[in-house]
Amino acid sequence: REEPFSFRLKEWTSCLRYKPSFLIIGAQKAGTTSLYEYLQMTQRVLPVYHKEVHYFDIFAERSDAWYRAHFPLRRPGHFMVGDATPYYLFHPLAPARAAKRYPKLKLICLLRNPVDRAFSHYNHNCRKGREDRSFEAAIEDERVWIDAETQKLKDDPAAYSVAHRHFSYLSRGLYVDQIKRWHDAFGKEALLLLSSEEFYTDTKASVGKACAFLGIEPLQENAFDAKNKYDYTSTLDAKTRTWLEAFYAPANHDLYAYLGRDFGW
Repeated sequence: REEPFSFRLKEWTSCLRYKPSFLIIGAQKAGTTSLYEYLQMTQRVLPVYHKEVHYFDIFAERSDAWYRAHFPLRRPGHFMVGDATPYYLFHPLAPARAAKRYPKLKLICLLRNPVDRAFSHYNHNCRKGREDRSFEAAIEDERVWIDAETQKLKDDPAAYSVAHRHFSYLSRGLYVDQIKRWHDAFGKEALLLLSSEEFYTDTKASVGKACAFLGIEPLQENAFDAKNKYDYTSTLDAKTRTWLEAFYAPANHDLYAYLGRDFGW
């Protein structure tokens, strides 16, 4: 990503800028944009230069000064800054990278029914002009290449995979191993897990949990407008949904057993 000259000026003052206090690590299409903006409404969370900085996945070779340049200058008072990049949850190297650089980060993750998440991800790519296959063809193709692309990222820290980042419809919903990687890197107490379904139905309560976790005053707002929400014209085929529910059932069972929590998917 090419940055304007004004951003270079921010790099020169990086030592005067905030360090990240927290990360919203995912999942993609699970409400991360809305949660991030609601936290800013508390007036205690300051915005960053880009919502999705991608420092611990795509731009890990860049300097800490480059990363800090995304954050505002420090000011008097109790403020926090956070990086909300949903690809962090799925990238195999992101947890270890984040823990090495900022071991005291607090982590927030929204988990959505993986069937709904996968189809929303697909529609998102269609809207962006990235996808011209049917959903069924796309997920069948993914099953062929996903293991090799994931291994490529593990083997070469400088590697980048367009397919792994953008077309991982099925695999991003296999949450348990992704959560375990972050637990291994930071410990279980550092990660707050929120249900997307609960976030959508009782937003104030979910935002309140996030605020309490971060140690800031709860948001008094009672009306919340969803962010980054689009009405898609396509619908998920009933047979495809049945297949997806069967595909995810073992992974969901493992997740529930690991967390001691049933998301009801």
